[in-house]
Amino acid sequence: MKPQKMKRIYANRPVVDYEYVARYVMKVKTRFQHAGHVYSSFLDILQMYRQKEKNLDEVIREVAILFQGHDDLIHEFANFLPLRG
Repeated sequence: MKPQKMKRIYANRPVVDYEYVARYVMKVKTRFQHAGHVYSSFLDILQMYRQKEKNLDEVIREVAILFQGHDDLIHEFANFLPLRG
């Protein structure tokens, strides 16, 4: 999925459900259990977003690249990322 499409999906997403967030993180961790660098990179990207070191466009682009070939995770990410105040 291209970052532009992901951004459009993200813009129309519902309010974050924290149970969904926990399930999504576990899904990512399980999916990449044999590629730990992917999971740790994902967490690093989220941390940098939270600390305002990355903007939404950067996060979407990097996650799309990181999860390349895993369109389900990319699509679900649109419902995962909490908006930053």
